[in-house]
Amino acid sequence: ETRPPTPIPPNDRCGGAITLTSGASRRDTLVGFEDDLAGCTGSGYPDAFYTFTLTSRRRVIISVSHAKGTTGARVYLTLRDTCGVASNIACQNGDPTATINTTLDAGTYFVFVEQFASSTSDFTLDYFELAP
Repeated sequence: ETRPPTPIPPNDRCGGAITLTSGASRRDTLVGFEDDLAGCTGSGYPDAFYTFTLTSRRRVIISVSHAKGTTGARVYLTLRDTCGVASNIACQNGDPTATINTTLDAGTYFVFVEQFASSTSDFTLDYFELAP
């Protein structure tokens, strides 16, 4: 039996970035994702994309960690003010957790999570906005 191919997850590409709101906590995956942009890493790192919009200057805290909380597969977190090839505002990596804590002006921003292709896994992403 032949069926249509499995659709690409929307946030596998920057144009399908999932919108984050303050207090959001998501469990997502990089399993089966492709490498679309080089963030804080080189090529060969599948990525998942997120976006948020600030209406005023705010402090943001973005944290990503392995869903199981185990070590052994470094995660990379990139923050930009545009979708696509651009300069990074912030980069962090860690094993098992990477966190960006920065103050930003009003505007729309993009975040992406990356892992090396041979160690992709599920992850938890937390996002908070606070007074500057």
